[in-house]
Amino acid sequence: TKRRKINKIRPFTLRSDLIYFPSFGFTLIELLVAISIFLVVTAITLANFPSFSNKLALNLLAEDISLSIKQAQVFGSSIYGIKTGTGKTFDAVGVHFERPLSPLTTRETILDYHYTLYADLLKNNTYDGTMANVRNPGVPRGDNLKANNINCGSPTVAEECLDKYIINGANKVLYLCANYMASGSTKEARIADCKTSPTQIKTVDITFMRASLEANFSVKNTADMSVGSIENVGIVLGIPSATGAIPSGSFQKTIIIWKTGLTSLE
Repeated sequence: TKRRKINKIRPFTLRSDLIYFPSFGFTLIELLVAISIFLVVTAITLANFPSFSNKLALNLLAEDISLSIKQAQVFGSSIYGIKTGTGKTFDAVGVHFERPLSPLTTRETILDYHYTLYADLLKNNTYDGTMANVRNPGVPRGDNLKANNINCGSPTVAEECLDKYIINGANKVLYLCANYMASGSTKEARIADCKTSPTQIKTVDITFMRASLEANFSVKNTADMSVGSIENVGIVLGIPSATGAIPSGSFQKTIIIWKTGLTSLE
């Protein structure tokens, strides 16, 4: 018989030149580039943050005031009504705004700006009560229900206050404008006209009476004289400054209330 040949199995040898060993991690140059990009993005974000924060706060303030006006419209035009202590019900509600005060001296303190939600018990489209924004150096600011020692929530003929809202952020009410949309072709021109108007506005009352959604305006100038033929009013918001110029990184926004009851933002 032929002897069968048995092939011996050769041991497997690993050839290092045929295997790819990937390298992990970054080179020093790649790491420096990534850090540089991160630093640039961070610097741009931090540089724009104050402007972004101010714009956000201004938008929120404008929305809050708009909601207050809408609240008066809903209360005044619906079946809500205002009930006095004698049980008599009135159904006219409005929002009262006053011209902002400026300190007369460097040592004088002005309380934060207030605006008032009121029950128009006399139905004269005017807030009959204590002026909200007064000079009270050293007097602590009140809360929403009792600001400047004025009791709100139980309206009377002498004091129609339902609620007071305090604006205590950097943005305030800058100007009150009568027929805001009738002057200027741009927002900047309209604000400039409002600021330099020969008839400075002292107070603006916006009243809504059941069962109409339309706004009734009562506007008075600094001479306490009524201003007639009002189609719309503007409430300009922003950060006040001594020179009247817009501070760096800040914006201005206007709430426009139309005679039809529509409220818009510019």
